[in-house]
Amino acid sequence: RPIQLAVGYGDRITLSDDGLGRIDDGAFIGLGVGVSPNLSVSLSATETQLNAGIGFGIPEFPNLSIGMGIFDVTDNVERRQFSLSVSLGF
Repeated sequence: RPIQLAVGYGDRITLSDDGLGRIDDGAFIGLGVGVSPNLSVSLSATETQLNAGIGFGIPEFPNLSIGMGIFDVTDNVERRQFSLSVSLGF
């Protein structure tokens, strides 16, 4: 099973948790795991929020995938967001 780990520091990636809405530079970490050939899951975190995602490949359409994510899972900075994406590879 493939595993990917990312660690870094980025520009304007972390929202302050003091209620003022400041966006600052900060550290991040991410982990992705290929659970099966058509399913992957991921977790990532900045200094103030935790994010989670899941991706599905569609065996009948090998170039098509669907991804879903939740940003700020714990609503730590009151900015929880949901994303849904459909991707087509060429």
